Amino acid sequence: MTREHDLPPEPKSQTWLSPDIDFCRARRFGHSDVVFCLMDDAENCAFAISSGQSVFCRHPERDKIIAHTKTSLPPKPEKP
Repeated sequence: MTREHDLPPEPKSQTWLSPDIDFCRARRFGHSDVVFCLMDDAENCAFAISSGQSVFCRHPERDKIIAHTKTSLPPKPEKP
């Protein structure tokens, strides 16, 4: 039996256009399915879900967004 809170959220608007995933930024929380949206204007995205101070990404191509974010971030500094 599927409970209502187990279902992915519906987009906020059926007329809303999908964001350009080349400009979106997101990161996965550890090894879980939780994905944080890193965009400043996430409130305009139909796939962003706000919860407290966090914004989660439910975009169907969020794995591509995460991969693109990883390649576009500067490298981490080396430890001394």
